[in-house]
Amino acid sequence: IGGERDLSSVVTLPNIMREFNFKLYGQSSGNGNQNSSSAVFNVAKPGAVSADMPGQANLLVDRMIEYLGVNKFNSEWKLVTFFIGGNDLCAYCEDTV
Repeated sequence: IGGERDLSSVVTLPNIMREFNFKLYGQSSGNGNQNSSSAVFNVAKPGAVSADMPGQANLLVDRMIEYLGVNKFNSEWKLVTFFIGGNDLCAYCEDTV
């Protein structure tokens, strides 16, 4: 959902950044999962916990290299956001031990 519409209707980090650089790319749009074509560089997986992060990071790097090519991957600026811990806390609350 990060890249849908524009800042006047949806306040997201990609929409804010697009106000300063209209060539921004990589943000997701629409609904789907990490394998949807609209996910682009969004590799978030519902229910994932912090232990899943290395795999998600590797998937993101692989996807960026495939999309950009090695040279552009090595030379372009990137902003990566992480949401960590929420599902770990949920699992902690459900632990009966």
